[in-house]
Amino acid sequence: MYQVRLYRDNPKAEWKNFVANKETSHKENIEYSKETITYEKAERLRRKSLAYTINEQNAKAAMAAGPNVEVKNISSMQQLAALVHNTLYKGNPNELKALLTQTFARNLMVDGSTVQVNGMGEQMINRAIEVAYKGDGTYAMQYCPTPNIDAKRSNEKHIYLVGGMDKVVTLISGIQEKGAYVNGVAQTTFKITNIDVGTRQDDDALAYFASFTDKSKMCANDKAVNKTYPSNSGTLSNNSGVQNELQKQKGNAKNKLKGLLKQ
Repeated sequence: MYQVRLYRDNPKAEWKNFVANKETSHKENIEYSKETITYEKAERLRRKSLAYTINEQNAKAAMAAGPNVEVKNISSMQQLAALVHNTLYKGNPNELKALLTQTFARNLMVDGSTVQVNGMGEQMINRAIEVAYKGDGTYAMQYCPTPNIDAKRSNEKHIYLVGGMDKVVTLISGIQEKGAYVNGVAQTTFKITNIDVGTRQDDDALAYFASFTDKSKMCANDKAVNKTYPSNSGTLSNNSGVQNELQKQKGNAKNKLKGLLKQ
């Protein structure tokens, strides 16, 4: 039997050195046993590790110090997409990061954590911030205040938000996950599995969007700002405006189809 000691500078760093010593004494006191380590037990042990604990504490501290974004149970993908759109349009990078961290599904989070985003999730957040806020053509410049949902392409798992010009599209995908218990009943909420924010940065698109002195000229169907528009707090007590917009767009598509069939 060998005793192995591993050394590194801090809990997150790579192992730098090790020392292995062969145990030669007290063999009569050594007891061998076999135990099957299940995935669940391995996860429990990992969560007790020093590195996981430190990362969890740092993530909670960062969330507490960041914007106050409270997200309640979300009952549909349309509601989730409207909340994300509102933050992309009116918010800032810190608010978007806080929102996405709370609305990401388990595939984008560190196992067992509700505050630690994994590598894939971190990449999605960074790209969304870069595209929405840091280019010459921002999300607020290229989209209308009220979310414009492409009813033909959208479904229960994927919502397509379209901007004011061709090829300006944002995709938000999600699933329904089990949330916290309330009076013994498990609540469900929709979570994001993928977000792909789209803006155009080519000269023609930038010139087109810059030409509008009145945003209502570009957003002709957005004559009145939706009074039920979600706030950055995540409180979506009345989402009828978004639902009505989706139904309206579906109705328009059906009417156009009927008109073509009559011709």
